[in-house]
Amino acid sequence: MDYKKKYLKYKVKYLQAKQKFKGGSTLPGESQKAMVEQVTQKYHSIAEEVADLNSGVDRASLREGVDVGLYSDTTPPQVIGNLYWNNLGIEKLPPNFFENLAVVRDLDLSNNDLASVPAFGTLKVEGNLDLSHNELSSLKLPPEFKVGRMLSLDNNKLSELPKEFGSITVESDLHLHNNKLASLPKGFSNLTVKGMLDLRNNNLDPKPDPRIFEKVKGTTFV
Repeated sequence: MDYKKKYLKYKVKYLQAKQKFKGGSTLPGESQKAMVEQVTQKYHSIAEEVADLNSGVDRASLREGVDVGLYSDTTPPQVIGNLYWNNLGIEKLPPNFFENLAVVRDLDLSNNDLASVPAFGTLKVEGNLDLSHNELSSLKLPPEFKVGRMLSLDNNKLSELPKEFGSITVESDLHLHNNKLASLPKGFSNLTVKGMLDLRNNNLDPKPDPRIFEKVKGTTFV
């Protein structure tokens, strides 16, 4: 999917989620505003760290890609940030990047030049995590990592997946196509995907036993 279309799709979902909020939060209006400002400042600070590591990346574009709002589809409703940092030429992320984010709604780092990313630590992704169209050759995931919607790792250079991959949960689609995967890690059959799993255009030979995809709710493409 073209990155601009992905961005627009995520943006529409974000605006729809905001429109659903009917004031059910226990936070008074001024407290909501203060919290949105606090989270926005935090993300802008992270943006500055990323800019310091990537001299060719436009600082203004990083700041513009920060989108913070109050979501009613969490319990309780909470202020969460989105980072739409796709197609910015990012090559490096700070070592504590994901830990500093802590909780994020949508995180779009697609169409950059990332050869690696730091450990995810205790990062909680409520929405979509998009690392597609980069130069990733490896990935570090914590056990039982969960993505609230779609996980996109396609169009990278992944030759293997971490052993923890079998314990993760993806609430929507998992995209792993167009990589260099020659095999799947032990325990992959425990992977929970509630949407589609796409493994096309890898180096899986022989083809995996279909029984290992029993926990995939949608269609599996291999």
